[in-house]
Amino acid sequence: MVGPSGVAPVTRPFPDEIRSLTSLRFIAAVWVVLFHWSNFYPNSVLYDASIVRAGYLGVDFFFVLSGFVLSHVYLQRQVEGRLDYWNFVSRRIGRIYPMHLMTLLLMIAFGLLARHQQWSFSVWDPADFMKLPRGELMREFLAHVLLIHAWGATDGLLFNMPSWSISAEWFAYLAFPLMGALVSKAARRPVAGVIVGAAFLAIFSLGYQAALGNSLVHLTWNAGIFRILPEFLLGMALYRFGERYSMGRTASVVGFPIAFVLTLVLAFLETSPLFVVLCTAAVIYLAADAERHGGSSLLCSPFAVRLGDASYSLYMLHFGFGIALFDLGLAGTLREGTAVSLACIIGGLVGVTCLSLITHRWFEMPARTWINSAARRIMQPTGHAA
Repeated sequence: MVGPSGVAPVTRPFPDEIRSLTSLRFIAAVWVVLFHWSNFYPNSVLYDASIVRAGYLGVDFFFVLSGFVLSHVYLQRQVEGRLDYWNFVSRRIGRIYPMHLMTLLLMIAFGLLARHQQWSFSVWDPADFMKLPRGELMREFLAHVLLIHAWGATDGLLFNMPSWSISAEWFAYLAFPLMGALVSKAARRPVAGVIVGAAFLAIFSLGYQAALGNSLVHLTWNAGIFRILPEFLLGMALYRFGERYSMGRTASVVGFPIAFVLTLVLAFLETSPLFVVLCTAAVIYLAADAERHGGSSLLCSPFAVRLGDASYSLYMLHFGFGIALFDLGLAGTLREGTAVSLACIIGGLVGVTCLSLITHRWFEMPARTWINSAARRIMQPTGHAA
């Protein structure tokens, strides 16, 4: 059996746990954090650095990665008719909902406290929701509670602003069986599947911009579900390709850092965001491919994986943490230049990372376990326990 040029049929499958992809989640989360936190220091080089300003594309990395990883865990089950949809959905709720609900309530409480103390912030104004009519405020709150605030159900970014991407992820989770059925159709032609997936992302992105005058990668509350759909599908198609074909040990181990650096270079050169997203897709495939041949000792190290495990907590906490730290605790430094701002941001990053490790261990994991157990108990009487 001969594979496409430059690749060969797989001789060993992906490992059950692709640890390097978990570690890469932390790097992507830090990229997003730097993107948001640079706004606190508009007089620094960080604020104008193109590679930092492109940090919002870390979210697109997560979207492609989600399609890849969930396919790794669940797609074959679906193909074989073994996918328990209730188990799948309940585990996804257990994964994303506890931190979402906690940070939502914390940001509302923070807004109430800020109004009472008459605090003002540089990147967030709680008045945006405090001044809403009660009915409108309740609609916005319910949209966030129901995780539909990236489905076009709200009028802007409120509360914990980065959580819009979790709403988009929730949409992709619900649609996973349908997307899995589409991707499975291309199982016999995985190369064509990847090409079609990349082409669909490009055409959808260009078509959206031509029709509505807005870049796909800038969608958030305003129907961010359209942003995740083609990227999630690309991740799924990429996984199907990786099931069948490998670059081989040397090419994947060497190709991964090249693709990683190329991603940063493209971001630095301010090329089309579409090229950066496609390059991050290559990073995901090559990292996974390299791991089945041994992988990167650094990315597969227990500490790196632990940071990756806590990356969701980091992502969900960093916005409110940054406001409290920079607008309140370090308010006197906001007009400083690069040296001071860099020191403050690095210190803040260490702080929020430590906090995320704590919340992951003592809140996120116990809450996830409780939800998963509750979901099993709900289904046991009907004989459909997972």
